[in-house]
Amino acid sequence: MKPTRALGALAHRPEIRAIVSDSLKALNMAGAASKKKAGQPYETIEVDGAAWRLMKTGATPSRKQKKDPAADYRALVSLARAAEVLKGEWGVDQIVGVDEAGRGCWAGVVSAGAAVLPGDVLIEGVKDSKLLTEKARESILSELLDHLTGSDLSAAVDLRLPVEIDRTDILSCTRLAMLTCVQLLAAQAAHSGRPMTVGNTAVVFDGRAIIPKARRFAPLANSAQGVVWDPRLPLRAVEIEKGDSLFLPVATASIVAKTVRDGTMVSLDRVLPAYGFAKHKSYGTKQHQQSLASLGPIRGIHRQTFSPMKTMVNWVDGEVAPGTTEWAKQTGETRMWI
Repeated sequence: MKPTRALGALAHRPEIRAIVSDSLKALNMAGAASKKKAGQPYETIEVDGAAWRLMKTGATPSRKQKKDPAADYRALVSLARAAEVLKGEWGVDQIVGVDEAGRGCWAGVVSAGAAVLPGDVLIEGVKDSKLLTEKARESILSELLDHLTGSDLSAAVDLRLPVEIDRTDILSCTRLAMLTCVQLLAAQAAHSGRPMTVGNTAVVFDGRAIIPKARRFAPLANSAQGVVWDPRLPLRAVEIEKGDSLFLPVATASIVAKTVRDGTMVSLDRVLPAYGFAKHKSYGTKQHQQSLASLGPIRGIHRQTFSPMKTMVNWVDGEVAPGTTEWAKQTGETRMWI
């Protein structure tokens, strides 16, 4: 496949491209990916005496910024400069930020996002995705998608299905999704004539236990030497807890991963509204527990190897799950939810 900058196209498997496409449609972002239009020009701003290119996203400013308009910009600069310091320690030209979403959920995919940003670019509103509202995350992703065409900024996403999670385990699937994201960005870079090498690129993962123990080292210790993370992609890497609150590329990746995954839940909710996926995003909330008890977990959607599903016996097949047309035919139910 010829690499492109469209986020959906960067998912290399057809079924994953389809899920990403449905996710973006559910979030009303289909146009951003399909039209590949260029985003609005960067706005040049000055923060603490330095010039930066700012991508405006329309994300709601924080309370601090409402009192002090420059507060959020200073926070962004702090995230960007932290990445620049790390680049200097590693002696590389760029940092690939990588994060995941949905690792602890009871249903649906686990997603991974990756992002590479130029050193002088700030993205309005970006911070740890968990600290942002849904609306803010969607505004940021929408504008980011617009800037993926004809830009020195790049991002990728990969998803692993519940059946894959049950066949192996959640950690293996998370690692594989993260690896795939970086591979996609590496393929894109090579296609653009700027291949990623161990000498010019380093990878920063948010979290723990992503790098296998045999290749792990203490965060930032001996980082000038680094560690080859995976033989399939020989780039140096480090895993840093709360990396999405420390480095701008990782924070951006966290927004990509979480927003796309949330979109898959919104899309699923339109087919199976009785389960409330759009609201709880398949986390183990009280509403989700109640729907499992009354309706049953769904094969192919809920993770069979996770508690509490692995001890449940009231499973239903995805094509006859409550709320679907086939379910209505079989049960004679006339009150349709879709």
